[in-house]
Parts: sequence; structure tokens; C-alpha cells
Amino acid sequence: MAAATATEDLMATQRLAPLVLSDDERAELQPLRMRRKAAQALALRARIALACAEGGQNKEVTAKLGLERGTVGKRRRGFVKQRVAGLHDEPRSGAPKRIWRAFGLQPHRLETFKLSTDPNFVAKVRHVVGLYVSPPAHAIVLCVDEKSQIQALDRSRPMLPMRPGQPARRSHDYKRHGTTSLFVALDIATGRVIGKCYGRHRAAEFRKFLDEIEAAVPRQLDVHLVMDNYATHKTPLIRKWLAKRPRWHVHLTLTSSS
Repeated sequence: MAAATATEDLMATQRLAPLVLSDDERAELQPLRMRRKAAQALALRARIALACAEGGQNKEVTAKLGLERGTVGKRRRGFVKQRVAGLHDEPRSGAPKRIWRAFGLQPHRLETFKLSTDPNFVAKVRHVVGLYVSPPAHAIVLCVDEKSQIQALDRSRPMLPMRPGQPARRSHDYKRHGTTSLFVALDIATGRVIGKCYGRHRAAEFRKFLDEIEAAVPRQLDVHLVMDNYATHKTPLIRKWLAKRPRWHVHLTLTSSS
């Protein structure tokens, strides 16, 4: 057994790839070997290459650095073949590393902003936000808005429901049924929504929606309406409707604000 082991060590020594460093390579490896806070694996491989370049056998380098012999041999062969580039990990199988996640990049997200030139910006914001944070007693605060030009679409065939081992399925094409406008009032205290769809988006439809709110809100409550400066909100028709209802109070948001 001893003779066989000695023979194997001799053959391994004869097959050992010689590792000779150039001055540039040595200058590049020396800083890497001293790294303490980051890239510890790279620093260790640099120490292996430098130790092997001093003429040490794999067994000697293994004992000196406290590593496994196979590790030293692998890194020696990699350096001889690829030089300094051989110190880095080889590409692994599987999905590639998401470099976006590594650097905290989210290109699928987009945010917009607009700076207001209103000299009373702060006062107006505090007024509206104050209604949300501390609503008046015996009153309801409603945030009102509209979404126009919503496409009313329907699939050409009924959707097939999900079944065990099979996902839900639907046809690729659809039928158009025109457009609709959604009018919504959100009760900011309870989250309750009063909504209604109309075929058009005019002052006439907005007045009808105000009728819907009037019918839904108990008579003993004042109504504080927060809405934007859209033209249909300020027509004579709407002004007359509001003037006849003293329990209604309108609070307009800043121009071009959300």
C-alpha cells in the first residue's frame, strides 16, 4: 500500500502543471490576497495561485492554507489555462443571475411627478388632507372622480373554468360593446363606494350621479365632496344643483393634482 501511494504521488507530481507568474500578474494578485471585507473566495484563490507559483506542490499548498487537495489542483489548472480570469467562478447551470435585483433596479416601475406653482399649495393640501384625517362630526367625506372611455369588452366565447390539472381558458378574441364612463364616490372613513356607469361623460351625467349620492347618504349627515377642477364639475347646471342643497360642501383639489 505504501508503495502504491508513493507511486501515485510521483505520477501526480509529474502531471502537475507548472505555474509561473509574470510581474503584471503578481502585481494584480497581491492586492487580491489581502482582501478582508469582500470577495473572500477571490482572495483565497489569489493566495492559492501565489503559493503554487512559489514552487509548492498541491499537497504542500493544501497543508499551508488548510484546504482540500482537490481545491488546490482545480485552481492551479484554472489559472494555468485562463490566467487571472481563471480565478473567477465558471458560469453555472440554471437561470442567469438577476443583475437588476442585485443593484435594486426596477425598470418595470414608472412614477411621474409634477411641481405645483400654486402659491397657496401648502394651505390647500392641508385643507383637503385635514378632511381625510379628521372628518367633521355628523358628516360624510366623499372623494369623487370619474374614469371615462372605459372599453366595454366581452370574449367571443364563454370562458372555460379551471379544472383539476387544467388552467382556466378563454378565447383570444373579443367583442366591443362601445365605451362607458365610471363615476365613483369613495367614503374615506369606511371605504364604502358609490358607483355608477353612464354612456357619456358630461355635466348631465355628473348631475345624475350627484342624485345617486343624495339618495344614498342619510339626510341627517352633511356631505363634504372632494373633487378636482374638471370642467363638468363647475357648470351652471352643477352650481345650481349644489346651491339648492345647503348640506353639501365642495372642496376642490389643486389644479392638475391627483
